[in-house]
Amino acid sequence: MAPMGLHRNRRRIGIRNSRWIVYLDDVIDGAGRRVEDFLVLAPAVERPDLLTGAAVVPVIGGRVGLLRNERHPVGGACWEIVKGFIDAGEAPAVAARRELREETGHDCAAHDLIPLGTFLPEAAAMAVRGALFLARDCRPAAALDNHEMGLGQISLFTPAEIMEMVHTSVIEDACSLIGLFRAMPWLQSQDAT
Repeated sequence: MAPMGLHRNRRRIGIRNSRWIVYLDDVIDGAGRRVEDFLVLAPAVERPDLLTGAAVVPVIGGRVGLLRNERHPVGGACWEIVKGFIDAGEAPAVAARRELREETGHDCAAHDLIPLGTFLPEAAAMAVRGALFLARDCRPAAALDNHEMGLGQISLFTPAEIMEMVHTSVIEDACSLIGLFRAMPWLQSQDAT
């Protein structure tokens, strides 16, 4: 059921770890064009809806929380919203609140976790979908779980500061940009009050 006549002839595993599988696919299209070893990154925990991760825009004291995380693949630090994997059998909203507690030490009431839809981070190479949330009125809840390599401290910004960071490419992470843009109407309405 591939779009535009794409057909996968063969699939093999290039490499796998506890979170990811790199597939090497032999793909052909309706015009006979063929790509051998087409790289596809897929989650080790498969779901029919492709939901792999949950990301959260946390609001703490009327300000937006961002983490300054060290990212080895790009050789530096990135400003990011809270995000992480959805565990096997875990609902996206449950994963979102768990990640919020683990990465910031904050939580919000279930009714303050607002769904912002889903997104495909890179449909050309990744078989994953992310669920986005806005976490309103976050409060301290737990000690930080600093088990994640490169996880930075949370910093708080006004919506105006966030938009400046977005438009000057200080924030470059695609997941964070999509989440912030989807949350911005709510954030700006709160900033005006």
